[in-house]
Amino acid sequence: MADVLLQFEDGLALMYKFIDNVDKKRRRKLFKSFENNWENILQQLSGTLEINDIHIKWDLQKDELLLPENSPSVLENLLASDINQGMISLGVEPFPLKFYNDIYNLFADNNGDCYNPHQFIGFRNILVSGLRVEGYGNACAEFKKKGIEWHVEWYEEDEEW
Repeated sequence: MADVLLQFEDGLALMYKFIDNVDKKRRRKLFKSFENNWENILQQLSGTLEINDIHIKWDLQKDELLLPENSPSVLENLLASDINQGMISLGVEPFPLKFYNDIYNLFADNNGDCYNPHQFIGFRNILVSGLRVEGYGNACAEFKKKGIEWHVEWYEEDEEW
């Protein structure tokens, strides 16, 4: 078994639906800037980042992350941000603060929330388990201006969630 296993039951994706043409125009500029500024990171992440007339969508197309088996991994660096210290350490450095701020600016709605395609805030239904984890947890990860805010509900080995 992996030291840390993250299983993404709802996948890893963010989506923002445009409000109007003014919003669409502004987000297109942010999208282009995001692609240009972070091209080296985006090329290493699996999945798709797309924009059309209706929305922006970033789908990382990943079901699980095994650590250290999948290390080093840019996905590991992406998920290493933990601004509220709600998650176990993944043992790597997160990306620069500006990267997370750019994601937030691209995907956040007027209330400051970043949604996934299922219309839930952030990445949901992440199972956390492994040899370094006592029991297991059900986690969600929300993108904020300064990084990812993790919320994990921890369970003992014999508890069900």
